[in-house]
Amino acid sequence: MTLAQLVLDRAALGLSPTATDIEAIPAAQWGIYWSDLAALCPSRLTPEPVRQRNALRVELLPDSGPRCSRQSPDGRGLAWFLSGGNPLSYGACRERGCPRRETM
Repeated sequence: MTLAQLVLDRAALGLSPTATDIEAIPAAQWGIYWSDLAALCPSRLTPEPVRQRNALRVELLPDSGPRCSRQSPDGRGLAWFLSGGNPLSYGACRERGCPRRETM
């Protein structure tokens, strides 16, 4: 059993993983289990959908998906977000380019 699978099994039983559990998962396992682990990642930010308005219609902007707090716009982590910055300024939470997957 891999560490990633252990974290996923515990989450399925209702036990939330700690930051230490997530940090201990090797980068190679993030590559294998990314689609399942991404939902548990503490670095994942879920912004409110932004509505673009004009006189004729209201539409959602297409790029309002989850963001990664490790891909900050100013290189200071969550400082931008905690000081009132928009989470949409952060890099997208995607398998390709995931900092947890590319470490080590």
